[in-house]
Amino acid sequence: MRSSVLFASVAACAVGGCTTHPSPIDFAGVSTHNIVRHVRCEARDAVARALGDWLVHRHSNDPRSAEGVEMLHGFGERLMANPLELPAVRAELKRERRLASFSEVFETTMKTGLAYNFEFDITEKNDLSAEIGLTRALTSSIGTLGVTTALNRSRQNVRTFDTSDTFEKLWELQPRYCEGLDLASDDKIYPMAGNVGIDRTVAAFFSLALTDNPTAKRPSTSSTMTEQLKFTTTVSGNLHPSITYTPANAPVTLTTGKLLSDNSRTDIHKLTINLTAAGDTRALQQIVFQSWNRSAAATTLLRSDGIDAETAARAGLATYLGREIKFQLVQ
Repeated sequence: MRSSVLFASVAACAVGGCTTHPSPIDFAGVSTHNIVRHVRCEARDAVARALGDWLVHRHSNDPRSAEGVEMLHGFGERLMANPLELPAVRAELKRERRLASFSEVFETTMKTGLAYNFEFDITEKNDLSAEIGLTRALTSSIGTLGVTTALNRSRQNVRTFDTSDTFEKLWELQPRYCEGLDLASDDKIYPMAGNVGIDRTVAAFFSLALTDNPTAKRPSTSSTMTEQLKFTTTVSGNLHPSITYTPANAPVTLTTGKLLSDNSRTDIHKLTINLTAAGDTRALQQIVFQSWNRSAAATTLLRSDGIDAETAARAGLATYLGREIKFQLVQ
């Protein structure tokens, strides 16, 4: 019976984790630092692909612009195929005077602010109980006694972390920061350890800021968008081994023994992202809809109002979360 109890205890620890201080690395094998790295690097590549898609779909009705359109499409295809081409494409686009309006959109978009809030809420429960049955032979009958004991444990850890970027700052990350990360694959069991779909968030914001004019009713403000992703993973396991003995001639005999082990761990991970466009979005929209022509009015609107987009994104995230938050940049 002792060997059975030992086996059950070891198995219970394997299922429940038996950790005093639960953290993401226990089950996912990925540290909080690496999860943050993954999200930021995923966002970096998403920016390049969103800009690439935008360039690929530019067109002009003016036959004289055919060569410029072809160049834009070439730039876009390069970004779609390899996001790491962004610095080179950006530099080449700046040098092309004929594409000045598109370079202006590109440069202003790169100043878009991102603010992230990571929350890891981990609860682990390990319940262990034992039951034994004792039998005592009497003169004309048999007396039985049941004994039960239990040890129930629960631990919770809530970890939050805030940081912020701009599209441009993402491309100033040291090359080693994103090395060794698989940015394309998702994790079905522990989603925050894999690709979380930041590309969809960036693409949606980019499309809204450039085409749908969400600031029309508040022309003095920048376009903003907040998105919250929530992932819940629960792992549970139960062990209920038992053993039964045939009563012997001893006065008191152990007849039954049971070990009940119920273990569970729930990881609730939240990622909240706030994106804020740089300056008044109308400027970008005027350039986009005027195609190859850049007006003086559009150029004027592109001037900063003194608050950078990253700071605005931080303020927007704090408002969304309903609390005052401090940001720390990790690189």
